[in-house]
Amino acid sequence: MEKSDIKKLNISPKALKALNISAPVCLVLISFIGFRRGIEITDTGYNLGNFTYLWDLDGMWYYSTLFSNFLGRFIVNLPFGGCMLGVGVYLRIIRAVFSLWLYRFLTKEAKLDKAAVFAGLVLALSLCWAPAYGVYHYLSYYVFTIATALLYKGLTCGKNGYLIAAGAVLGLNVFVRFPNVCEAALIVSVWYYCFAVKGKAVDTLKKTGYCILGYAGALVIVFGIIAMTGHLGEYITAIKELFAMTGESHRYGMLFTIRNLVNSYTCVWYWMIPVVIGAIGLTVLGFLPERFKYIYHGIAVLGFAIIYLWFKRTDLFDYNFRSYSSMYLFGVVMLIICIVLMLSALFIKNITPSEKLLCVSALVVIFVTPLGTNNSLYSVINNLFLVYPVAVHVLFKIGEFKRFNVLRTGLATIFLIYIVHMFLFGTMFTFREKQPRQDTYVYNNPVMAGMKTSREYAKLYTDISDLWGEKDLEGARVLSFGDVPGFAYYMRSKPAISSTWPSLDSYSNEKFEKEMERLKTEIQGKGYKVVVITDFYLDKEGYKQEILKNFLNEYNYTEVYDGLGYKFWLPGSGE
Repeated sequence: MEKSDIKKLNISPKALKALNISAPVCLVLISFIGFRRGIEITDTGYNLGNFTYLWDLDGMWYYSTLFSNFLGRFIVNLPFGGCMLGVGVYLRIIRAVFSLWLYRFLTKEAKLDKAAVFAGLVLALSLCWAPAYGVYHYLSYYVFTIATALLYKGLTCGKNGYLIAAGAVLGLNVFVRFPNVCEAALIVSVWYYCFAVKGKAVDTLKKTGYCILGYAGALVIVFGIIAMTGHLGEYITAIKELFAMTGESHRYGMLFTIRNLVNSYTCVWYWMIPVVIGAIGLTVLGFLPERFKYIYHGIAVLGFAIIYLWFKRTDLFDYNFRSYSSMYLFGVVMLIICIVLMLSALFIKNITPSEKLLCVSALVVIFVTPLGTNNSLYSVINNLFLVYPVAVHVLFKIGEFKRFNVLRTGLATIFLIYIVHMFLFGTMFTFREKQPRQDTYVYNNPVMAGMKTSREYAKLYTDISDLWGEKDLEGARVLSFGDVPGFAYYMRSKPAISSTWPSLDSYSNEKFEKEMERLKTEIQGKGYKVVVITDFYLDKEGYKQEILKNFLNEYNYTEVYDGLGYKFWLPGSGE
């Protein structure tokens, strides 16, 4: 940070030195918050099971998240990678290293305000609501951000090699998660920067060409490797299935995604009214005589504190930090504020072209991240590593204008409250575990060793682990149906079919029927013992349910355990 920046922010040299030392330490500590908490059997166990039994995966998901699967497979084979705790620590280390790198890049290379970057990263890390084990989520975000950094260096330093590298990294990210192909939209940042610095059209075309060269080169190299290993046909088939899946299940289609996003933004219009009125009012105060500035700033602080309380009274959020209700709608409101801040920055003179480049890149991150998912804006809220540091920095810069100084105070107030609110969410939230406390260990299962969950779930996992020993189920295959995909991983049992979560819409009826026929052949030919695990999904009406019920009847399955709505079935008498 330059000396001029210190004066503008009124940060003393001692405070700056303390920030230089404490900020990286805090970012690392925040990255590890809750790393021992939560043993859940949906996404967490599903991802861990996929990494453990990678070669038994359904081809569509194997190839559409290829690099993510390879990284996950690598981690589960590291020392201590055979248990949840070990894998979680490795993934948190990656998160911590990424946050430290990004902090250094934004403060040293991009020269953003350190306080702004630190505050923004605290927010982003606190809002990592998805379990760390979802490698294809976080690896996508990390690689996307790295590509943005390379693009920034290539454009601001005039080094075309960085542009090629940025394109190559974006190309590689397609193999982290296939929908990342949409990240090619980052080329908008190149066009904007060339326009902002009044570059010639031929220079813009050259820079675009360098990016495309890197992007296409990465695709050609990876496709070449896949072809050399004899799996290109399988990859193409898998991607065809992925597109077919979006046609069969409207919840994965592009139209549904876009409509969902529009609804997500527009559903908070009611709460934006006082924000807009407050912003206009504070801007007007900036034109009044400066001798009353302390009164104006007091009004700004009090006004946005009242807006926060109004948010609470009108149910924008609650204080149940173990639920999404404490953060989602509030997060969307703050996301809209960030969008407005960064769009405004594009028209403000004291914001440099390089800072505007980061604003455009952050806007691309916001609008591209949710494409290819059916999670509305939850995926964006999970990927604000670049957005929040840039937005808070822009807020600081806007405040340098005397006319907007009071407005900055008001928005800074709501940002500060929001940071505290979301930090509490980050420290208390546990994915899909809404019980008041996760304070109980499971002592008879080595996969769960060292992890904590609620008492109810700890009893469930303890009972099932005992059942596995009593029924001599070591080596048995697991057929899970419903929101129970994690049991195969936790019980160290291979999945009986190519998915541990076949009840998902993305797993077609045709594929499930085909896999069940294959399973019957293997039971007859190889004598596999298959444990069937279900939940309430079995009681619903559906083609897959009928297939599974017929299978249970055909092999005379008996229910041997029922706890918290999860049922375990064994063939014959259950012995």
